[in-house]
Amino acid sequence: MIVLADQGYDQTFNTPASDPYLATTLRKQGELLPNYYAVAQGDLANEIALVSGQGPTPQTEANCPKFTDIKPRKFVADQQVLGSGCVYPSRTLTLADQLTKAGDTWRAYVQDIGNGPHGQARTCRHPTLGSADSGTAASGHDPYVTWSNPFVYFQSIGKTACAKDDVGLNQLTVDLKSAKTTPALSYIVPSPCDNGSDTPCLLGGKSGMTPADGFLRSVVPEIEASAAYKADGLIAITFDQAPQTGPDADASSCCDNPTQYPNLPTVVTTPTTPTTPTTPTTPTTPTTPPYNIAPPYDIAPTATTTTTPATTTPTTTTPTITTPASEQTGQTTPTGGGGEVGLLLISQYVKPGSTDALDYFNHYSLLSSIEELFGLSHVGYARDPALAAFAAPQYNHYTP
Repeated sequence: MIVLADQGYDQTFNTPASDPYLATTLRKQGELLPNYYAVAQGDLANEIALVSGQGPTPQTEANCPKFTDIKPRKFVADQQVLGSGCVYPSRTLTLADQLTKAGDTWRAYVQDIGNGPHGQARTCRHPTLGSADSGTAASGHDPYVTWSNPFVYFQSIGKTACAKDDVGLNQLTVDLKSAKTTPALSYIVPSPCDNGSDTPCLLGGKSGMTPADGFLRSVVPEIEASAAYKADGLIAITFDQAPQTGPDADASSCCDNPTQYPNLPTVVTTPTTPTTPTTPTTPTTPTTPPYNIAPPYDIAPTATTTTTPATTTPTTTTPTITTPASEQTGQTTPTGGGGEVGLLLISQYVKPGSTDALDYFNHYSLLSSIEELFGLSHVGYARDPALAAFAAPQYNHYTP
């Protein structure tokens, strides 16, 4: 898994001029899933969803400015941890924990994690529990940011395993030298200097997809040349979220994405009469308590049912279909998620240059699909029975 940041499908896969290596060269090697969505707002919130199936908290949406435990730490429906904070208790499992328990290996390769000031950790680097995180913004001297590294927010992984397997990007070259030393799962994260964000990490430095495309040019060929990849490898390239501000802002969602996350304030909207177009009203957000259910917090939140108004199709002799129907769960909404980001799969098991424009997926789908590849049970929102996971239409070059 290669996880870039803060760019939507239209700015990347759909705009080859901005990133010719990703949108043209790599695109020809694999299968593009354009209808692939982030699940929340905030880089860290989406990265945590990718590896654990946990929904956002106000703090993970804000990239965890203070490195604090989630409290009161009650478990509710879909294995969600109820509370405020960003460090998950040991009972909250990640994909890394699942692989370890199954006897498989994993590693996170995080660019510049070991380039901090003297005395700081060179692996599994994060603030002291309970302290403010000074590493929320990248700099030229220290491009690493804690929020790009979701595994350090889970106590379940443990200090020893985290120190051994949450490592710098330079370790990837060493591990790829043989299939035996290559982990079953590699989670690869560029620093904010190279992750695609429009915010430069150096004053006057390059930002956006140009450095991200260069990062992919350096990493992907090395992976593809490895014995492990040639044997049975799969590369998945996506973005944690689309832009959430500015002219390209996109907070859309799909695929049975929760309409209300338990740790976020309930959004109350005033119904409008559907007669003439009106200016959207600003949602009213309660300030206390910080959750959408009342104490004692150990009661599963009541499921929310969202009804989508039926769309009537004019009766014509030859109806025009502008959007292909999805074969799986493909309902989309303009809000509630992190936007359309797209996903590229590269493997001997997918047809080069192919596109699946019919099916819709999100970050929980990718987690669920990886769990199924390794024969693991599902965690968090990846357990949703209505969630679409990859199957024959996606592994379209696989012969049993």
